[in-house]
This record gives sequence, C-alpha cells and structure tokens, in this order.
Amino acid sequence: ITSISFVISCIYGLTKKRVWQGQFEIVLSKSQQASSPTKSSLIGAIQDFGITGIVSEQNKSLNTEVGILESPSVLMPVFEEVKKRKSKDLIFSNWRSKNLNIKLRKKTSILNISYIDEEKDLIIPVLNKISSAYQDYSGKSAKRSNEIAKDYIKSQIKLFKQKSNDSIKKAVSYA
Repeated sequence: ITSISFVISCIYGLTKKRVWQGQFEIVLSKSQQASSPTKSSLIGAIQDFGITGIVSEQNKSLNTEVGILESPSVLMPVFEEVKKRKSKDLIFSNWRSKNLNIKLRKKTSILNISYIDEEKDLIIPVLNKISSAYQDYSGKSAKRSNEIAKDYIKSQIKLFKQKSNDSIKKAVSYA
C-alpha cells in the first residue's frame, strides 16, 4: 500500500501543472492627495469655504479604495491583455476570482495584491499593469479634484473683482 501510494503521488506530482504567484503591496492613505504644500493649502482653503465635495478623495474609506481597485473599470485593460495572451474564451469574473486576490491587511491601510497563474512569464507583466492601472486611476481623480478647485477659485476671483469694481464705482460716484 505504501509503495502504490508513493508511485501514485509521484505520478500526480510530476503531471500536475505548476502554479506561480506574485504579489505587491500598495499603501492607501487618506492624505494621499495633499502631497505638496501648495496643494494642501489650496485644499485647506477650499475646506474653509465649506466645499467638502472637492476633496472627496481624502474622505473615501479604505474599503471603497479596495472596491475601486477590484472594479472592471480599473482591471479591464489588464484582463484584456491576459485574454490576448491566453485563451479567447476567458471570462472576467472567473479570472478575477481565481487568479487575483486583493485583500486589505487588518488594522492597516496596506493593500496586498497577489496574482496566481500557470504561466510564470505572465505574472510580473500582469502585476505591473495592475499597479499602473491603479496609479492612472489615482492620478485622474487627483487631476479632476484640482480642476474643480481651480475652476471654483477662478469663479470666486471673477465674482470679487466684479464686486470690487462696483464698490469703486459707488465710491467715485459718492465722492
């Protein structure tokens, strides 16, 4: 029985496909967007005016960030690349549940992302694409909030210039 079990386990071990895994970590922070002094002071000034919707990126929970990273809008370009290199009948939800593992470490803001595949050469390019896709998402969000803040401040400057001109006209007419 021991010999038969040993032979069967050797055959199974030699015929089973190897599975490879790669992983990386992303640190998510709520003050991620306020990296430069001018940006943080601009955001602080906007918050003083009561405009909290502009800095919504800072107020998102970590679970929301994980959900965004798992969403098809971020992962679809990565999936399309994998689909080109593998089989054409690959389904996104199956690929994400089998091959991709995204978990938030308990009591931290560190996101652990691991990718499992049978093709060793596919692991690193997929992880690089996931990383760049998330960075692109983060960059778009930061750009959008900066554009909104810039437009708001320009409109306020325009409004107060008009008020200043009206005030000067009233003062001149009174004088």
